[in-house]
Amino acid sequence: MDFGARMKLLLADEGLSQKEFAEKVNMNYAHANKFFTGRTPNMEFISKVLEIFPDVNLKWLLFAQGERTDQHVLHEANGTYKRADAMKYVNQIEEKLNELKRFLAQN
Repeated sequence: MDFGARMKLLLADEGLSQKEFAEKVNMNYAHANKFFTGRTPNMEFISKVLEIFPDVNLKWLLFAQGERTDQHVLHEANGTYKRADAMKYVNQIEEKLNELKRFLAQN
């Protein structure tokens, strides 16, 4: 499966047509279509793909290696966080919980 076929699969799974994708990334359909039909993607196109599909595994997209989605990415309504960021937030929450436990134990 080549890059174009992986892109088509990604769009199909998300319910997007190639034209809708081009509109979402503010790209001319004819220009975007070249990447679906065999042209090697440039960094601009890859960046636009990652804007729309932030959880896609870049190795899968470019080289057909690994899983389709990056398992080390967490999503929230207002952003995307890498695993290291998530661990930082978990540690902060644990610290707050420990503070609360100490406070409750004193009262």
